[in-house]
Amino acid sequence: MDALIAGMVAMLAVRILGAAVLIFVRRAPAEAAPRAGAPDPCLAPLLGLPPASGPDPEASLLRQLNSGEITRRQYRNAVEELARRDAAVHPLRGPS
Repeated sequence: MDALIAGMVAMLAVRILGAAVLIFVRRAPAEAAPRAGAPDPCLAPLLGLPPASGPDPEASLLRQLNSGEITRRQYRNAVEELARRDAAVHPLRGPS
């Protein structure tokens, strides 16, 4: 009977030790990994990264519409103007 209890205690100790090792192993790379986020804008050209995009005018207009700052008519007119500007800068061309 004593051997059975000693075996159970040993198996429990191994499980607890294994769980502690797994927790430590899973946390170690997360703490050692570099923080993901936007790259430093000063280093982006040196690293060959694309330039950071500016604020999205469509998202800004949608936020204003949802908050009640502008009406639906003002939103439609503003989006129409954005589309007009975009068409002037990037005209669509059909297949030749």
